[in-house]
Order: sequence, then structure tokens, then C-alpha cells
Amino acid sequence: MSKEARLGVMPIITVDSVDEVHRFYTEKLGFQHLMGVVGKDGGLDFVTVVRSGVRIMFARAQEKIAGTEPSAGKRPVDIYVEVEDPVAEPKPPQGAKIV
Repeated sequence: MSKEARLGVMPIITVDSVDEVHRFYTEKLGFQHLMGVVGKDGGLDFVTVVRSGVRIMFARAQEKIAGTEPSAGKRPVDIYVEVEDPVAEPKPPQGAKIV
């Protein structure tokens, strides 16, 4: 990875409707669309938005996940961490996986 490449952390938040969240973040909060993938049903499967260098990815669950109902207060969140050289980084904690 070049020295100019931006490294960082990006949360990946599971939501009921990626399309609705995308509209809210771009139209109301001023985020810009960075990338997304449209699913077989024509709706977004996932999308990445960015504002002031902060990136957030929203993903639609492929299967029903407990805690993803519209009224639920908790949602699954994955954290995507970019590092320059994952092999050279310290060994991850027991049970963590590098993908």
C-alpha cells in the first residue's frame, strides 16, 4: 500500500433498509455516496457514505438477525480496520480473524 493511501476505521452497521439510511445520510446529514451494491431485488445490499473523511458502511442482513427489527435498540456492528501491512502488524488477539 502506498504512503498516500488513507488508512482508517470504518463501522459496518446492519440496517433494515439500506436505501432509507442512504437517503437520510446523503439528503439530511450531508454525506456523499462513495460506493454501493444493488441486490437482486433492486434495493441496495450495502452502501458506503463519506463526510469530512469519515466513512460509514451500511449493510442489509442476508438473513433475519435478532436485534435488527425496526424497534430494536441494538444492531450488529462490524469494524473494518485498514492497516498498511497486516502481516507486519502485531498478532491479533486470540479468536480474532483477519479478512
